[in-house]
Amino acid sequence: MSGDQRHPGPGTPVAAGSPGSPPFTRGIRAVPQTGSYWPMGMVPLTRPVPSIAQRRARPQKVGFKTEQVEEDPRRAGGDAANHHPHHPTPLTEEGPTVFDAELRNELLRRMERDQAVRTAVPVGQPLPAEIDKEWDAVEAGNTAFLKEVIARRGWPGADVVGEDAAHAAWMLAQHADADPEFQRGCLPLLRAAVEAGQAKPSQWAYLIDRVRGAEGRRQVYGTQYWTQAGVLRLRPIEDPAHLDERRARVGLAPQADYDRTMRELYE
Repeated sequence: MSGDQRHPGPGTPVAAGSPGSPPFTRGIRAVPQTGSYWPMGMVPLTRPVPSIAQRRARPQKVGFKTEQVEEDPRRAGGDAANHHPHHPTPLTEEGPTVFDAELRNELLRRMERDQAVRTAVPVGQPLPAEIDKEWDAVEAGNTAFLKEVIARRGWPGADVVGEDAAHAAWMLAQHADADPEFQRGCLPLLRAAVEAGQAKPSQWAYLIDRVRGAEGRRQVYGTQYWTQAGVLRLRPIEDPAHLDERRARVGLAPQADYDRTMRELYE
């Protein structure tokens, strides 16, 4: 997504539903946490935490298969996160993984604030200037925070912060629209986390579509919507005939079900 999305107009993107969470733009607020949408789940904090070497030895998530686009890890050659120019090498330091409760709590707090500002005004109503300003401040602060976390220790995966806070980390990246370079840079990091079992394939799918939309390119998984002349529309998709096959591989509901949900909520 790109551009100012506070007051949708013709051709202005307004929607980007989320697997089990409220959305990412000023136009769309929430998607139900039911059905095939991935819900934010809690995980026990007392379970054994495997080392990075053990996590690498795990098989990939059943059914996870990225598409043949340039973001595909099968074409990247090794651990793509190691080659990203702006961030150090996540999931590469040997040794035990330590659960970070402080980081977990901060990620959850920031996600809660992110959602609070998005639901402060009912859908379809103009944002007051003070909410508009606060929205920008929340997003900027969250982006800066996630940058610092990644630079210091790599992508915060589920073994380090729990599944719910790993979801929050993805959401902060998904909402970093004001910094498209950073947002794109998160793709190989999130992909590596998915392949290590530390993030959800659906999250990677949403971020790919988000980045592609910002670049004016066709999306792969059909997660992003926009308005044209006041009508909610799905953004252009590559190879639409096989869309549901791609969605199923990353754990997303069929496009018709997702589209119906979006229209019930926002038309």
